[in-house]
Amino acid sequence: MRKAVLSKILFASIALVLMTVPIVTILVFDLIQNIVHKTEKDLVNSIIDTTINLIEVSMTTVHEEKESRILEIHKKLGNFANFILPLLEKYTEELKGILTKSIFIENLSILVLDRKENIYLQGDIKDIPKEVLEKSLNRMKTKESLFVRLNDPVSPKILYLKKLPKDDKIIAFIYPLSGLEEEFNKRAYQTLRKLRGKISEISIQERGYIVIVSGDSDYFLIHPVKGWEGSMVPPEPQTGRDLKKIIRETAIRGENNFFEYLWYSPDFKKVERKISFVKLYKPLNWYVLGTIYEEDLRNRVKKANMLAGLLVGTGSLAALSITFLLTRRLREKMENLKTTWETIQVGIALCEKEDLKIKDMNSALARMLGKDKNEIKGESLINLVYPEDRDLISQYITKIQKGISGDLQVKLTRDDGEILHVIVRGNNLEERGYFLLSFTDITKIMELQFELERANEALQKLSSRDHLTGAFNRRSLEKDLEEMLERAKIEGENLSLIMFDIDRFKKINDLHGHLVGDCVLKSLVKLISFNLRPEDNIYRYGGEEFIILLPGTSKEDAIKVAQRLRVMIENHNFCYRGYIEKDIPTLYLQITCSFGVASFPDDGNSPEKLLLKVDQALYKAKKNGRNRVETA
Repeated sequence: MRKAVLSKILFASIALVLMTVPIVTILVFDLIQNIVHKTEKDLVNSIIDTTINLIEVSMTTVHEEKESRILEIHKKLGNFANFILPLLEKYTEELKGILTKSIFIENLSILVLDRKENIYLQGDIKDIPKEVLEKSLNRMKTKESLFVRLNDPVSPKILYLKKLPKDDKIIAFIYPLSGLEEEFNKRAYQTLRKLRGKISEISIQERGYIVIVSGDSDYFLIHPVKGWEGSMVPPEPQTGRDLKKIIRETAIRGENNFFEYLWYSPDFKKVERKISFVKLYKPLNWYVLGTIYEEDLRNRVKKANMLAGLLVGTGSLAALSITFLLTRRLREKMENLKTTWETIQVGIALCEKEDLKIKDMNSALARMLGKDKNEIKGESLINLVYPEDRDLISQYITKIQKGISGDLQVKLTRDDGEILHVIVRGNNLEERGYFLLSFTDITKIMELQFELERANEALQKLSSRDHLTGAFNRRSLEKDLEEMLERAKIEGENLSLIMFDIDRFKKINDLHGHLVGDCVLKSLVKLISFNLRPEDNIYRYGGEEFIILLPGTSKEDAIKVAQRLRVMIENHNFCYRGYIEKDIPTLYLQITCSFGVASFPDDGNSPEKLLLKVDQALYKAKKNGRNRVETA
C-alpha cells in the first residue's frame, strides 16, 4: 500500500515537472527576448549619441567661425545704415535709382517700406516672405532697428530694418547668406571626411554599422559599405517604399526612433530585414542611423534561449547564470564604448539613479571641470551644476526617466570658479540602473552670442541719437512725446515742450564754414544737457532746431527754464580750436537763441497739437526780434 502511494506521488511530481518546465521555459524565453531587444536599443542609441557628440566637438570651430562672420555682417550693416540714413534724409528722391542694389556692399538689396500701409516702394519685395515681413513691421512699432535671420534652406539671408529719420517709412537691408552657408557647409563636409575613419570603424554586433544621411540632399554622407557613400538613398528593395521619407518621420518620434525595412546584405547577394535607429543632428540637418540586421538579433536571442533551455530545470541557478551572462555582455559593451569616449572631447558621465552620484566619467569631463577624475567620482552631479540651473537639471533627469528624450542647456561650475555653458544629452540605461550623460562645451559660442547682443544694443542706442550732436533724434522725440503725454494724462501731471533754434545760424556757416557750425551745435547740446534735470531730454528736431521735453513741468516753470537757458547761452563763449584758415589758434563765438514754450493740458492734448503750438511760439519769438521766449 505504502509503495503504491509513493509511486503515485512520484508519478504526480514527474507530471508536474513536465507540465511546469515548458511554461517556465516559455516565460524565460520571452523575458530573454525583451532583455536582448532593450539592451540592443540602449546600446545602439548610446553609439548614435556618441557619434553625434563626436561630430559636435569636431564642428565647434566651424560653428564659432560662422557665428563670428555673421556678427561682422551685423556690424557692417549697422555702420552702412548709419552712413546712408543722413543721405536719404536729404536726397531721398535722387537716391531711389540706386536703392535696388548697393554699390557699397556686394549683393546687398535695399528696400524702402511703408510701415502703415505695408506697401512695397522700392526694391524686390519677393526677397522677404510675406509672414516674416508683416511680423517684422509689427515689431518695428516699438523699435528703432531690428535684425532678423531668415533660415531658408534654399536662400538664407539677414534682414536688417531701420526707421527712416523722416516720414513713416522703414529701410530694409537684405544680405544673402547663401555664399556663407555654402562655404561653411563645405567646411563641415571636409571635417566630416576627417571623421570618416573613426565613424566607419564603429561596429554594432556582427554586421551593424553607423550611417549618416544629408537631410538637404538625401545623399549618404558616410556609409562603411563600398558603393553607397556619395549616392542618394534609394527606395526600399522589392517594395519600393520611400526610405528618405521614413528616415525623416522616424527621427521625430522620440523614444520609438526606429523602423524596420528590407536592405542588401554586405556582400549584395541577398535582401535581408534590418532595423535602424535614427536621430537628427539639427545644426547641419544630418540624420545619424545605427543599423543592425534582424537575423543577427534573432541569432543572439536563439543562443540565449538555448542556454536558458538547458539550464531552466536547475531553477534559480539557471536564472542567476542567465542574468550574469547578460549583465556581463552589457558590461563588455559599455567597456568598448568607454574606449571610444576617451578618444573624443565630449564630457561623458555615468550617474547612479538614486542620488545622481557620478560612478564613472571620461577624461574630457575632468578637463572641462578643471579637476582630477578621483575628485569628481562619488560627487553628486547636482553639485557640479551652477546653483540657479539645478532645478532645470533635476527636471531634465525626471523626463529621461519617463523616456522623454531631448537636450538641455545649463551652466557648470569649474574648480576655479569659471562658468561653463554646456549642452546636456542623456540616456536612461534602465537595466544597469544608471543615467548616461554627455556634456558639450558651448561657452565660446555663448560668448559670441553675448557679443552679438551687445553689438545690437549699441546699434539700437546709436539709432536713437543724432550722429552729429549726440542729442536724441526726431524719431525718438515722436516716440517719447507720445509715451510721456500718455503718462501725464493717466497721472494728471503737466508736460511742457521748449523749442529753440540758433539765431542767424546760416551766417556762422557762411562766414566760418560748416566745421565751425557743427562745433557750435555740439557745444550747445552739451551745454544745455549739463543744465537739465536727469528726467529732461533734448532732441534735435532738424538743422539748428531743438526741442526739450520737461515731464511734470507747468507752463510757468517751463518759461523760467527757457529764460535761464537763453541768458546762459547769450553769456557763453563758444570756442573752436585750430581755425587754420585765418591763422587763429582758437576762435571764440557768441550766439543767441529764440525760444518757444507750449504745455499740456493748456495748449493741446495730442503730440501733433503740442508740436504745432510750440512751433508757432518759436516763430513768434523770431518775429518779435529774436533772443527771447514766447508762449503759444
